[in-house]
Amino acid sequence: MAKDIFPLTIAEGYAFCNRTTQQKELYEHMDKSRAVVLLAPRRYGKSSLIHKVCNNWENDTNKLVTSTTLFHACDLQSTIDIIITAAHALLDKIIPTISTANMGRIFSQLKKLNITAKMDGASGWSYGLQLSESQQTPESLTALLKQLNDAAKKFNVQCCFVMDEFQQIATLKDHFPIEAAIREAVQNASNISYVFSGSNRNMLRLMFEDSARPFYHQCQKMMLDRISEKHYINHLQEIAKSKWGKESDLSLIKRIFELTERHPFYINYLCSKVWEGTSTPSLSDINNAWASICEAEKNDVLLSMNKISTGQRTILIALARKPESELFSQRFSTSVNMPQSSIQRASKQLEQDDLIYQDDMGQWRPLDPCLKTMVGNNAYLHL
Repeated sequence: MAKDIFPLTIAEGYAFCNRTTQQKELYEHMDKSRAVVLLAPRRYGKSSLIHKVCNNWENDTNKLVTSTTLFHACDLQSTIDIIITAAHALLDKIIPTISTANMGRIFSQLKKLNITAKMDGASGWSYGLQLSESQQTPESLTALLKQLNDAAKKFNVQCCFVMDEFQQIATLKDHFPIEAAIREAVQNASNISYVFSGSNRNMLRLMFEDSARPFYHQCQKMMLDRISEKHYINHLQEIAKSKWGKESDLSLIKRIFELTERHPFYINYLCSKVWEGTSTPSLSDINNAWASICEAEKNDVLLSMNKISTGQRTILIALARKPESELFSQRFSTSVNMPQSSIQRASKQLEQDDLIYQDDMGQWRPLDPCLKTMVGNNAYLHL
């Protein structure tokens, strides 16, 4: 089976593009048992970056990884169950194979760490981190994660615990004690680095940047931006040479950048279509493929637009027609027929909701490049 070189999910191996600086930074944080939160809009490649760095890191001696998603966390019990499952998977990696000769010594060590261990018939030893229903409290969650760190320390290994969709905890009724419980374990971890990420950047920011929340100033923050033209050109030309035996016309790659605005998800989406042919794509191939993508994404774009206020929608459509560097100027205020104070409030919310962003040239524009095409084609004028 041919490998997908432009995946819309996790990018691995040949499909992974650059991020060398971020790879090095995340690796160093993990190496020093630091806690890290990755902040970026959805579909920017956070999971691919974590996956790649964790794979490289685990290839080193005595370095282990466990990962989980808190997407299904709906209360304290489900949160603890999810974390216990991932913690147990890590414990399976931490504790070495137990031979008959050293069973007694290992059992003694586990007992000191409050990790259950017992002889399980012919299958040998079994062990685990377990909490009864009556023990499922924030305090017991802290104790459990500390046990895991103690085990890593005892067996002289470094570990990384990845928690994706971490912002889901903030949606729980009693989220504060759970955040505080995990924070305490993170704060006291000597042999475990924690990597937090999620699909809602604004909720994550509130968890880690609000001075009233437990995780305030507790983690290294890593921001992921769009990959540069230079790195994308190198990446795409290497794939072109591998696919067609020659480089693609640079003007065609520039057209891909123009349409997708180097949004990582849309770069892969468009390239996955135009790289299907047996020869290098033409300009019309690229334009037609992008039109089909925008048509496929149209309902999602319209749904997000219909959820925002009239003022926010007015600003978003104006920026789709023409990016703006002076968002709070009198000129822009006049062009959209809105007071500057209203523009400030509306644009702040749009940025928090990852609907607009400021590019590397200082221009404010919609985050989703499909919107620009839809507005240009008058596909949105009925609203």
